[in-house]
Amino acid sequence: MTDKPLVHEQTIAEYLGQASVVGMPSDHGAASFEHVRKRYAEFSEWERIETPDRPDLDLRRKGKYANVALDADTGELLGGYTTRGPYTVPAHRGRGICSEIHYHLDLAGLRADAAAYTMSGMMTRAATHRLHVERALRRGLNVPDRVLADYRIDAGGEVRLREPMTAERHGANAKALRRLEAERIISEEAVGYTAVFRCPEDLGDADFVSYSAGYDGFALAIGLMREFGAEIRATLVEGRAYTQAIINDDLIDSHGIRPVDLCLEDLWRRGEFRRISGLFPVNPPSAPKASEVRIFASEAELLDWLRPGDPFGHARGSVGFSELLVEEAMASRPGRAACQALEDILEQKYISMTA
Repeated sequence: MTDKPLVHEQTIAEYLGQASVVGMPSDHGAASFEHVRKRYAEFSEWERIETPDRPDLDLRRKGKYANVALDADTGELLGGYTTRGPYTVPAHRGRGICSEIHYHLDLAGLRADAAAYTMSGMMTRAATHRLHVERALRRGLNVPDRVLADYRIDAGGEVRLREPMTAERHGANAKALRRLEAERIISEEAVGYTAVFRCPEDLGDADFVSYSAGYDGFALAIGLMREFGAEIRATLVEGRAYTQAIINDDLIDSHGIRPVDLCLEDLWRRGEFRRISGLFPVNPPSAPKASEVRIFASEAELLDWLRPGDPFGHARGSVGFSELLVEEAMASRPGRAACQALEDILEQKYISMTA
């Protein structure tokens, strides 16, 4: 495993990441900052951060979420970074205080990746990346050309973005990053597949991706049984079942087609077992001994098996529950429509079964 690149080795898109911009600038950190303000008398005991590029600031830190910026001359509290994010006293906004705090958090390896940005938060992070690039160049560090491509450098060495980092630009960058991440996930999960149904866009399409191997995939397995005469494989772990379709020696669900004998390894690789229970190791040498497999050649067999109990985690013992489960799955989630989404590739592979 390689170390994460330093900030000045990352493009601004990589640095900002996949978080979306939500809402307008706000003082959402004010309440948390006020709590820190009350500890003003303690600041002199906190770790002092050297700021050779900003002699006007006195930065103090006590852990990841207790960072304050003081005026180096007067000791006035200017801003800080707390559990609710960065905050600058209104009278001192525009001085790059939050960017400076982020910069030193990055250097210390204490950055908290954002789940979402306000517009002001995204712009602050963008300004922080610019600081990293400018100061790295000033110190003679190597900044890759792909990083510099987003910037222009004036005669005095000052670095500026070639294009403003707008919400639209960041959104496009974040979408591209999500696609790359999706492609990476698919390539790791689809080892041994003969066909892959999911594409990067599918990972964000709940109507399709919901047909995974778990309960939501039950409708898809039933649909494939009705449409193509497939058998249904139910893999049980701790009383819960993952349902997938089998045609000949192929295992089929919304992820794709692969040999049946890869099933348990495949479920491990996709993390299905780990989602059910925290009892199993993260990288198991083999499938869990607790797993059990049932194969059903018809809906009647499946219904007979369902009647004594409910391996899908719903109420047990209800009259007619199994029939309702099948029809509800097919109605509330368009199982047949999901089958149609796979129809072309399935008919090419199993043409003799679709007459």
